[in-house]
Amino acid sequence: MRSDLYLAYGTWILCLATTALVGCGADTTPGSSGSASGSSGGVTASLCTPKVSGTATSVEIVLKNMGPTDLGYLTSCGLPWNIETPDGSYAPAGVFSLLCEQMASSCPLDCNDNTMTPVPAGTSAKFTWDGVLYEPVDAAANECPAMNSGADCPKTCRRRIDAPPGMYTVAGSLSPGGGQAAITKTATIMYPSQTTVELVFP
Repeated sequence: MRSDLYLAYGTWILCLATTALVGCGADTTPGSSGSASGSSGGVTASLCTPKVSGTATSVEIVLKNMGPTDLGYLTSCGLPWNIETPDGSYAPAGVFSLLCEQMASSCPLDCNDNTMTPVPAGTSAKFTWDGVLYEPVDAAANECPAMNSGADCPKTCRRRIDAPPGMYTVAGSLSPGGGQAAITKTATIMYPSQTTVELVFP
């Protein structure tokens, strides 16, 4: 049984609000980057290789519970914050992301841990985005190692890239529990000049 916070992962864009997040291994992003060509046969091997510098600017994401009741988020099987770009890139990695440079023997189909991390009234939960996005790539079209992963794995793999400068929408979600719907808040930042974003609940 999934909690309100387990989002079918593919989403917060630094833009989400009501969009579902990527679920365990269920990456079905359409229009992935696999159509690009740069070598014979339309294969672009470079799309399989991470493009991260290790020096991307980090952003602190603060979810502030200013209401009278406790809120919380799924500890292992959910994402309290998310970013997604128009091309389908997202952050963070989520419960599971098949990386293009890796071959996985199997991929999880679901996540059933309903353990919650509480965010008591009057307190905040803080997270860090490392400035890395997970870009969608057609594993088979680009002959990435991920194309040889197990049968349950998605056809779209993810290449890690440094987020380019620009406007992003950060979405955060906390749940009151008891079967009630999660509360989602969003805020827009200019990256990389803005390094802190605060979302106030409820």
